[in-house]
Amino acid sequence: MIINILVNSPLGNVFLGSVNASNEFTDSTKMYKLFESTIKKIGPEQIVTDNASENVKAGSMMMRAYPHIYWTPCAAHCINLIFGDIFKVKPYASVFKKAIRIHFYISQRPLLLNLMRKFTKERNLVKPAKTRFATTFLILRAMYIQRKNLRTLVLSTEWNSSKFAKETLGKEVVNLIISVHFWNDVVRALTICGPLTKVLRLVDREKNPPMGYIYEAMDRAKEAIAQGFLGVKKQYEKVFEIIDARWSDQLHRPLHAACHVLNPRLYYKAQEEGTILNTLWTEYHACVEKLVHDTTIQDSLVAELPRYKMADGLFGCGPAKRARDTRSPGKWVDLNLT
Repeated sequence: MIINILVNSPLGNVFLGSVNASNEFTDSTKMYKLFESTIKKIGPEQIVTDNASENVKAGSMMMRAYPHIYWTPCAAHCINLIFGDIFKVKPYASVFKKAIRIHFYISQRPLLLNLMRKFTKERNLVKPAKTRFATTFLILRAMYIQRKNLRTLVLSTEWNSSKFAKETLGKEVVNLIISVHFWNDVVRALTICGPLTKVLRLVDREKNPPMGYIYEAMDRAKEAIAQGFLGVKKQYEKVFEIIDARWSDQLHRPLHAACHVLNPRLYYKAQEEGTILNTLWTEYHACVEKLVHDTTIQDSLVAELPRYKMADGLFGCGPAKRARDTRSPGKWVDLNLT
């Protein structure tokens, strides 16, 4: 197991080093020591790791030792775990297993794989991955796109005259591919996972810092899921329980709240819609108190906040308004302070 250490800044990610942990057990104490040695090199900054239990414990230890910094879980990993949780419950666990059965049956038989490519115009199905739960969605999506071609394949003369049509597994694959119930379950899975995939793409990119967009993105994903099921709550309430559990336990952090209200694109839009953000502002103040050591600077930040809220001065000029939707929050603030 290789642990990579990267340092993030407005200029991008920089690889700092790696640790080979293949021959030793990585418990929370050892992970904390790794965090601590990194902090001593670069200074006390925010720490982001995946959600392994030893990292969660080490993160808590680190925040006790360094009261002015945050540990936060990797948002991309959290979204992937949501996918994993969803595909453990009915009917999604069943539909994924069926899709995997179809994929492996076809992919492990070269003659059949070539025959499939003839009907799919040389398109392959997505290969399953063990560690990335979002791949489940990509597998189902690829199959759904090719559903008519797969159906044509198993009903073709080439299939019926082949040995695959006589095999027990081959007959099972045919029954799945022509099953309306199977494809209905696929559609249900895509309705849920499509919006979540958009959130994953947002948090997994490096072009713009995603932290100021997570709150909004999760809200929009849940709205899209509800609309996909025409507002019939019983169709998606279990999934919402899964999303909310991960959100409350892992993704809902004061830093995300602070970044949301300091995102001009979202904040001024919320103002126009009359959305109340009092809870988020409370978490913003908590962040200021935790991250800024100097109380004089804390007071200055609080004193300057009304200018931002009211879009006063440079915050409300024409170029600043036009840049709200085109610049990332950090670059937008720099534009209006320089």
